[in-house]
Amino acid sequence: MSSTCDVCHKTYTRLFDLKRHYQAHTGERPFQCQICEKSFARKEYLNIHYRTHTGEKKFSCDICATRFSDKSSLREHCKIHKNERSYVCETCKKSFLQKCNLDYHYLTHSQEKPHVCVICTRRFSRKNVLNVHYRLHTGEKPYTCDMCGKSFSRKNYLNVHYRSHTKEKPYSCEICSKSFSLKSNLNIHSRKQAKKMSTTCVVCHREFKRFSDLKRHCRVHMGERPFRCEICEKSFVRRDYLDVHYRIHTGEKKFSCDICLKKFSDKANLRKHYIIHKNEKRYVCVACKKSFVKKCNLNNHYLTHTQEKLHVCVICSKGFSRNDVLTIHYLVHTGEKPYVCDMCGRGFSRKNNLNDHYRTHTKEKPYSCDICGKFYSHKSNYNRHCLKHANHCQVHCLICEVTFVSKEYLNVHIIVFIQEKKLLVTSVPENILMKEI
Repeated sequence: MSSTCDVCHKTYTRLFDLKRHYQAHTGERPFQCQICEKSFARKEYLNIHYRTHTGEKKFSCDICATRFSDKSSLREHCKIHKNERSYVCETCKKSFLQKCNLDYHYLTHSQEKPHVCVICTRRFSRKNVLNVHYRLHTGEKPYTCDMCGKSFSRKNYLNVHYRSHTKEKPYSCEICSKSFSLKSNLNIHSRKQAKKMSTTCVVCHREFKRFSDLKRHCRVHMGERPFRCEICEKSFVRRDYLDVHYRIHTGEKKFSCDICLKKFSDKANLRKHYIIHKNEKRYVCVACKKSFVKKCNLNNHYLTHTQEKLHVCVICSKGFSRNDVLTIHYLVHTGEKPYVCDMCGRGFSRKNNLNDHYRTHTKEKPYSCDICGKFYSHKSNYNRHCLKHANHCQVHCLICEVTFVSKEYLNVHIIVFIQEKKLLVTSVPENILMKEI
């Protein structure tokens, strides 16, 4: 039988767990340290605390051999090696390894400083920072070096001081590999080295402001992709590219268009999408003068003129101009239909076929006739309808005077005519490619 807390309504399977939970509301801490008199709500917390006095660290990291006094600290440490930042700020999207760090970060947005020093009235966002501040007034230095007896007001100062005895230098320069015991010394050194080093790529002669940017850029030429997706094992040159890629698996789309509210997983695709609303088609085919929003679409279009088919199916030997089309073609042989409708369960081999199918459920009709205003859910039905208005939208070839019902059919005709006559596409004058009557 489950037991429920009267205060916060949290449920527990055992009465013992509920009694122990009540201590969080009552503030009861029955377990006291005999050395420093600090109190704890649970005995296991006291046992872990004792290790801060004894120096016992029985949990070690398998990767870097760093030792910890308890398992939870080891688990948090392992996230550093995995670069696992599961706690994300909803305001600025900055991510953190630990939830406590995220909670502290939220205070930077709220500018809330509830903790006030009673001596100098200086305000702080965190209580532990206020406690450290009080030592400036009291002169207290609780952290003492067990090698030389020197004392410090903060633990991190003591840790840095220990390096003067151990000669440890954990911070190394990426340029010359020189090591430093303090991060501040490394930063000073790195600025001096950056002024001496050339920040120009020796392969493509591209210039960069910082050496770190140049080093990251060189991965493009070397083919180095150190950031790997743990789900599909795809690799990337930069960590931020991997972060964007993860949204494919999670389905997260946090960037939306202000005009049509369509959502995207990254800013780059949103910027490209805005061009559609501006009707900005900067990439023009030199053969038929057809324009495109994206350069990749223009490159794919050029293959219709050259008729080059480099990608061949190993099963039926059919050739394709693009590798992605070949990949879709293989589904014909395998019978695989990876795109499934979540409304009726019907499967499709291509995503655009699934999108067309969805309109049978939503009754959406995005294709409208410019002449009579009739709407259609599929583009093929729309094209057939346009043939009825052929007398209103005829175009004819200026080479052989053949008439067509659309510009697309005329362009295909010109390509075939050029190939049959063995003419160069680029040699055809611009004014004979098409004229509307």
